[in-house]
Amino acid sequence: MLHFIDFEVFKYDWLCVIANPITKTETVIVNNPDKLRQYYQDHKSELFIGYNIRDYDSWIFKSILGGFNPFEMNEHIITKGLKGYQFSNTLREYQLIIFDLLQLNTSLKQLEAFQGHSIYESNVDFRLDRPLTQAEIDETIKYCRNDVQETMNLFLQKKADYDVQMELINEFKLPFSYIGKTQSQLVAEIMEAQRVDTKDEFNLNFPDYLNRIHKYKHIVDWFKKFKTDLEFTDEQKKFLYSQKLDIDVAGCPHTFAWGGLHGAKLKYSGTGYYLHIDVSQYYPSLTVKRNYFSRATSEEGKKRYDMMRLESIRLKKFPELKLKRAGYKLCNNKAYGCMKDKYNALYDPLMANNICVTGQLSLLLLIEMLEPIVELIQSNTDGLIVKLHSLDDYDLVDDICWEWEQLTGVTLAFDPIITRIYQKDVNNYLFVDEFGEVEAKGAYVKNLSPLDNDLPIVNKALREYMINNTPVETTINSCDELMEFQKIVKLSSKYECVEHNSSRYTNKCYRVFASNSPQDGMIYKCRDGKADKFANTPEKAFICQEDITAATVPERLNRQWYIELAHERLRQFGGN
Repeated sequence: MLHFIDFEVFKYDWLCVIANPITKTETVIVNNPDKLRQYYQDHKSELFIGYNIRDYDSWIFKSILGGFNPFEMNEHIITKGLKGYQFSNTLREYQLIIFDLLQLNTSLKQLEAFQGHSIYESNVDFRLDRPLTQAEIDETIKYCRNDVQETMNLFLQKKADYDVQMELINEFKLPFSYIGKTQSQLVAEIMEAQRVDTKDEFNLNFPDYLNRIHKYKHIVDWFKKFKTDLEFTDEQKKFLYSQKLDIDVAGCPHTFAWGGLHGAKLKYSGTGYYLHIDVSQYYPSLTVKRNYFSRATSEEGKKRYDMMRLESIRLKKFPELKLKRAGYKLCNNKAYGCMKDKYNALYDPLMANNICVTGQLSLLLLIEMLEPIVELIQSNTDGLIVKLHSLDDYDLVDDICWEWEQLTGVTLAFDPIITRIYQKDVNNYLFVDEFGEVEAKGAYVKNLSPLDNDLPIVNKALREYMINNTPVETTINSCDELMEFQKIVKLSSKYECVEHNSSRYTNKCYRVFASNSPQDGMIYKCRDGKADKFANTPEKAFICQEDITAATVPERLNRQWYIELAHERLRQFGGN
């Protein structure tokens, strides 16, 4: 049974709305601990779902169950910035099975805005130093009910994440309550991790085959100078991890660092014959082939990891098993990050460093081997994009890649030949292959979803130009859907209010459009008497907080602003 829940907490009042989509019932509880306790007793073995429920709502829930004032818990979490579990040990006896839909650095109101929904916020001040009136309670219930409805809507869109975690729980016969764990915590359980105390973070391992690097040996030496079995303080580690090497490799500016390899021709566009040389399951393969497992992993955990690595490759041929494959890939890919998380049982930063450094230098070896016969366009964490001077060079490139595979023990894959590419940098590009398939990465050119629908018309204009050579003016001028032109901005806690057209607002989220009306001005975020411009917003703007899912473009919309922005972004990708 699913229960979607949201709490609102004031100094003298609290309330919650709980919706059950299975029974199609709704429960509203206002200042009534006994009613909440009874609901808990009736449903404590079932699943509660919320937005930020792990770090907020579940602790408000538990504080009320434990007889505490929820406002004290609210202050503990929000004002003091402490974790809910630090409030009182007595709360441990109240177990909740939860699933959190929180998306990093994104509020629920922003997600509502991206989808074109109404983003009006409650007028009831959460800082009120008095009990709420009945009218204020009614308005807060309405606001809370809307958040619960939006949370249910979000769950439908993100249900794949839930399904993947449930697939893993069922696969490895874990308790249902583990659905409440983060993905990283779940991976540690599957790997049967038993935390170990390691103090050799920089005692790096360098495979012998890296001795074949000659032209770029100085890059290998740069990493080798960090090798030591000494123990460092947190401040010293912070300094070491801040080090990076900016250097030219094969005609491309590159950065070698502790987070991975990045190199690309900037503001590049071109046509011809390009190869995307991708390393299959790179970090997982290095983990297995070089025994770079976290030392906290059990022998059974290692067997599980390798099984998932091999199966995720095999299951690629069976789309009907995509859920199982997604679960295996999640475990393989998350394990590396777990080794860098000091709060995770898999924590082992040396092994993470071994994977990252070996991965970078192994790709550097491949670049050196290929450089005489190709033009390097891009290097990233797990692959290269190169331009062939002629299709006749394909077989030679294939032979060199085979030789590299024998040296490293990992496998390369060639995607279909790319015929057209636009590249801003290593993290922002679009290319079209010989079959007309498109791959895009980066906020400016990716296909936007309903949950990141920001300036969608500009993305669409860039993609149409890059893929079909359609002028950006054609795309922008022919669109009549208002939602396609929205820019979503969020007021951070560093600012007090928003100012627009001489009026002040304290809402957190705003939907902004470019205006051609002389009466409209800029939208500002304000603090301490200073006003700052929101990034990527026009000089003249209007705000629309109501539902616009069916709205058409009004006359006051300034299409030219979007056209100029599209051209500006296109130039960053080497376009005209």
